[in-house]
Amino acid sequence: MALASACGMALLLPTTLSTQSNAQSESPTKPVNAPLTSVTAIAPLPDTKVVAQAPVFAKMRLNLVVGGQTKTAEVESTPHLLVGAALKAAGVLVGALDRITPDVTVSVTDGMTIRVNQVTNNLSKRYVPVPAQLMYRPTTAIKAGTQQQVQAPRVGKIEIVERVWTLNGKVTGREFVSKRLAVAPQPRIIALGARSNVMPQNIRPHRRYASAKGYINSFRGGSPRDRMMSVVPENQSNDITTLRPIRCFENVVTTGYAAGRAGGSLSSWTATGVRCTYGAVAVDPRLIPLGTKLYIEGYGYGFACDTGGAIKGKHIDLAFDSARAAMNHGKRRSRVWILGR
Repeated sequence: MALASACGMALLLPTTLSTQSNAQSESPTKPVNAPLTSVTAIAPLPDTKVVAQAPVFAKMRLNLVVGGQTKTAEVESTPHLLVGAALKAAGVLVGALDRITPDVTVSVTDGMTIRVNQVTNNLSKRYVPVPAQLMYRPTTAIKAGTQQQVQAPRVGKIEIVERVWTLNGKVTGREFVSKRLAVAPQPRIIALGARSNVMPQNIRPHRRYASAKGYINSFRGGSPRDRMMSVVPENQSNDITTLRPIRCFENVVTTGYAAGRAGGSLSSWTATGVRCTYGAVAVDPRLIPLGTKLYIEGYGYGFACDTGGAIKGKHIDLAFDSARAAMNHGKRRSRVWILGR
């Protein structure tokens, strides 16, 4: 019995071992009695996407003349490359007014010359100086024959706005846009000492004044008082006491004379009824009309209110307050300025 049992166990042992070894050999791939949810994950395949490479084009050499300056550039010879695209590829900035030769729609060829004429139009301001005028103001506040500056001059400015056209940096044209007075000029005013009887506002009307001819705004329209008090044109100052030089006579012969009460032999009254004192001037009415206001260099303010038989052409006679002063003046050549509004 014991032997049978042992034999039976011996007979059964190889079968059991064989079964276990088969089970162990199969365990790495498929575990025995393994649940369905414990399936081993499979590693993904490596990415096999192929990256497309851009086509390589040949280079083209271009000759560029930009703003008058020449340079060379190389651009890719892409199909149907136009002039506009070639300039952009070469880094050339083209303005809205620039002129391109050949046209931007022309196809580019190797060795082509492209010209870019740079055109600009910008607003520009410039200032034109307005010189200060020299004005004279007869006054009784200072001694007759003397003069004194009462207002310093100041140069004015006119602002002119223009549109300036340039081609390759050179000015080719200007277009006027606007003009305005930026700084008003200030005239230099010189006070001229005068006697009260020859001041324009004190002159009595006289028929000989009305026949004066020759100088606009100065000698027509009645007596000096009438003209001084008349309506002032828009382009003239409202200061009726200030006069400006409007004409000059060169190399005028000037002589001195004095009235009888001043030691002279002449009457104390002039041909127009003005008392003969410093400032009264005898003139030839054909050259200087009666009623003309004058500035005689070396003498001062004068008023043409007298005539004389020896006074012809560019010869005037200057009244003085004494015979000695008239003799000291003698005979000279001076510049005589016509004063007007």
